[in-house]
Amino acid sequence: MTMEVRPPSGGRLLAIWNGRRLERLMAVILAVLAVGWCVMRFIGLAKVPPGVGTDEMLAGLHVECLAQTGASADGVRWPLFAEGLGGGLYTPVYLYTLFVWTRVFGISIVSLRALSAVFSVVTIVGLGLLARRVAGRRAALLAVVAASLSPWSFQVARLAVDAPMAPALVVWGVYFFMRSPRVASALAGGALLALGAYTYPPVRVLVPLLTILLLVVERPRLSARRLTAFLGAMAVVAVPLVVRVLDGRLMGRAKSLSIFTDEYVHDHSGPFLTPVFLVKQVLENLFEHLRPSYLFFSGDPNIRHSTQVMGQLGWLDILAVACFGVTIGVAMFRTFTSRASVEQSPSRSWLVAGCAIFAGGFATIPAALCWEGLPHAFRSMAAWPAVALFTGAALSGVWSRWPLVRVAAAALVLAQTAHFVPYYFTVYPKTSHQEWAGHLLDAARSRDPARFAEVVRPVDELGYRYLLIRYFGDTCTSSRDHARRISSGGL
Repeated sequence: MTMEVRPPSGGRLLAIWNGRRLERLMAVILAVLAVGWCVMRFIGLAKVPPGVGTDEMLAGLHVECLAQTGASADGVRWPLFAEGLGGGLYTPVYLYTLFVWTRVFGISIVSLRALSAVFSVVTIVGLGLLARRVAGRRAALLAVVAASLSPWSFQVARLAVDAPMAPALVVWGVYFFMRSPRVASALAGGALLALGAYTYPPVRVLVPLLTILLLVVERPRLSARRLTAFLGAMAVVAVPLVVRVLDGRLMGRAKSLSIFTDEYVHDHSGPFLTPVFLVKQVLENLFEHLRPSYLFFSGDPNIRHSTQVMGQLGWLDILAVACFGVTIGVAMFRTFTSRASVEQSPSRSWLVAGCAIFAGGFATIPAALCWEGLPHAFRSMAAWPAVALFTGAALSGVWSRWPLVRVAAAALVLAQTAHFVPYYFTVYPKTSHQEWAGHLLDAARSRDPARFAEVVRPVDELGYRYLLIRYFGDTCTSSRDHARRISSGGL
C-alpha cells in the first residue's frame, strides 16, 4: 500500500510565504546586490564616463599645483576657495580633501573619480544608520538597497567634482543630530551640516530648510543645551561661508542662473506682477522635476547627468511610490466610507516616509530657483538620499502585510541590474562620448603633441593643463607656458 503524497495545505503555503525563511532569502538577495552595486562604483572609472569633464580636470590641476607650488592653478596661495570655470568655485571641504587623497593615490582620472565613489558609499552607510535609527532594521536594509541601486546616485558617484560630497555630509549631519540627545551629537550634526553647505551651492538652500524640519521633528527631545550646541556649531563652522555669500564673492554663478534677476524677470514676466510671476515660475520649475519622463523613464535630458536608459528613480523606488499611493488611496477610501471616526495614528514608517518627502522637496527647491537646464538632476542631487529613505520606510510599512511586495522587490532589483549594468558599461560610453569630450581624452592618451594641440586649441587653457601634466610630463608651472604656446598656434 502506497501513501498518497498531498500538497501542502493553503495554510501551510501561506505560512511558508510569510515565514522567516523567505524573509531571510529576500534580505540576502537584496544585501548582496546592494554590495555589488557599491563595488561597481569603482569599476571602469577610466572608461565610463568616456571622457573627462572640464570641472574634473580643473580639480585635478588645482590640487597638483597646490602640491608643487603651494598655490592654486591661478596662482593664489593656499586659497580657501579656488576659482572654477564659468564663475564656479572649488570649496575648501572638497579641495583639501582631494589634495590629501591625491597625495596618496595620485592624480589619475581613476583616482579623482574614486574619491566621489568613496563618498557615495559613505553616504549609503550613513543613510542605513539613519534609517535604522528612525524606522528600524528592515527600513534600513531597504533604504541601503534603494540608495545603492539609485541611477541618480550611481551617476554622481563616478564624477570627480565636489557635489558628491554634499549628500554624505548632510546625511551624516542628520544622523548625528537624530542619534542622541547628547550635546556631542548635536555639535557633530551642526558642524557636518554646515560643511555640507560649503560643498555645493544648492545645499546652501537645503540646509536651513532641513534644519527647520529637524527641529520640528525633534522638538519633544530638544533641550536648550542641545539646541544651542547644534545651532552654535553650525554657525561657527559657517562663518567664512556666510561672509563670502553676503559680500557677493560666492554668488556670481548663482546670480547669472537665478530666476530672480531683473533681466530674467523683465524678459519673462509678461503681464504678471513680479511677485506673482516668481511664485508661478518656482512652481512650474518644481513640477518640471515631477514629470514622469524625468522620474520614471529617461531622467535628466543632459546625458552627462543621466544615462537616459532609466529615470532618476530606481525600480525599487517606483515600487515604493506605488505602495505609498495605494496605501494613501485605501486610507482615504476607508475614511470616507466608514461611519466610525479614524483614530489610529500612522505608523512610524509612514511618518518617516512623509518627512523624507519634505526633505526631497527641499533638496529640489534650489534647482527650481534657476532657469537653466530644467529639470536638473545635479542641482537637486541632494534629494537622492531622501528618495532612498522614503523607499525604505514606505516598503517597510507594507512588507509584512503584503507578501507579494517582497517578491516584487527582489525581482525588480534583479531586473534593474540586468537592464542597467550592461547598458552603462557598454552602450553609454558610445552614446555619450561626444558630450563628455571623449576626443580630448583620446588625444591626450595618444601622447601625440600635434594631435593634442589641434584638439584642445579652442578650449580654455585651464580646461586642459591637467592633461599636459598627466600625459605630457609638464609641471604646474610649465603647463601654463605650454598651454600658452598651444593657444598661440604652436606645440
